[in-house]
Amino acid sequence: MKYLQRVRIENAKKHLEKGLKTFEEIIYDVSYEDSSTFSRIFLKNTGSHQSFTGINIDSLFFSHIIS
Repeated sequence: MKYLQRVRIENAKKHLEKGLKTFEEIIYDVSYEDSSTFSRIFLKNTGSHQSFTGINIDSLFFSHIIS
């Protein structure tokens, strides 16, 4: 299970770095059902919601909740 989570998170990072898909598309593509689950697991696996190429993951989560 942990291996699969790591693979999903790494795939999500790649999608986020490319910036070609929406946050919702990325969540779906890496097989998570909702943003809160993805957020929790992303934080657990990376230790941060901060990004890796200047993307602030927190702003993506909050913009998803607000819209």
